[in-house]
Amino acid sequence: MDEEERAVQKAGRSLAFYIPRQAKKYVEPGDIFKVSTRIVNGEMEIVAKRKIFNFDLNEVKMVAEKHGLKVKYDDEVDGTRIVDAADGKISLKSIQSKLEEPYGLIHVVLNARVRNLNPRDYEQSKKHVADSSSMSKFNFSLLPEGDANTVKLLEHPEYYLKKDEFDLFQRLERTGKTIDASITARLDNKRNKLDDIDEAFELIEKLEHTFPHS
Repeated sequence: MDEEERAVQKAGRSLAFYIPRQAKKYVEPGDIFKVSTRIVNGEMEIVAKRKIFNFDLNEVKMVAEKHGLKVKYDDEVDGTRIVDAADGKISLKSIQSKLEEPYGLIHVVLNARVRNLNPRDYEQSKKHVADSSSMSKFNFSLLPEGDANTVKLLEHPEYYLKKDEFDLFQRLERTGKTIDASITARLDNKRNKLDDIDEAFELIEKLEHTFPHS
């Protein structure tokens, strides 16, 4: 713990301490702190506490195992710890690096793959994901994989088809093309709570079942 002398400043009719430089990267306007004051051996102690991170990697592992995933990898190399868990359909990857600021930040990525989708069904499911109320909370994404030509047509039909010249889906269906899709949710322990990982698991499983051919 670093100590330094800091003068009390006037702030209108109030008195204030300015936040030390080392703490600024952890604090944003509107953050709530629990503040306590006491006198110890003739000295005044003012302690301000605020929880920065909502879960650790061991708690992430427990959530993964609760949802039936098996931990395939858990190790730390050069200050970076990675936890990788998966079952037949869903995978969870989490990482924490001592070199990343703020120290203690954990990234969690949940992913499910759905195979052999009809392109039209993919587009309908993509709209379902985009309309999800939890889209921003869990940073959901749905991306096509597989046949490169089909993926390009789905993502940027304007590059390959003249407007109103073709029905894209009829064209793809005539060729019998199918693709895979990847559903992904991204969380971290500063923005999300541990319960959010549970909720993200449930939403991914629900979204996965919206695919007609999953």
